[in-house]
Amino acid sequence: MYRIMRNLEQLKSGLKDLNQRKFRSIDVKEIQARDKLEYIQSLLQSDPMNKHLLKMEKEAKEEHLKAGDKW
Repeated sequence: MYRIMRNLEQLKSGLKDLNQRKFRSIDVKEIQARDKLEYIQSLLQSDPMNKHLLKMEKEAKEEHLKAGDKW
């Protein structure tokens, strides 16, 4: 029983470390991606046929979806 508890404690510390390294800034990245998308969309309202802005919007949408799918 002692060995099981020791192994679980080691696993817990490893999982905590992984959580801090990989998932710490997910909220920040998602907010930044959303803000970028909203900014590009506001530019598109004044020039809806601008191909460069349309391409940037598409990339920003993908980035925003990717930032939200980290879970």
